[in-house]
Amino acid sequence: MCQGVRSPKERKNKEATVTRRY
Repeated sequence: MCQGVRSPKERKNKEATVTRRY
């Protein structure tokens, strides 16, 4: 899992994408 804290919105978006992709 890639951990990159940039913004609360992007973090949620990235987490959702990672969860959906992985």
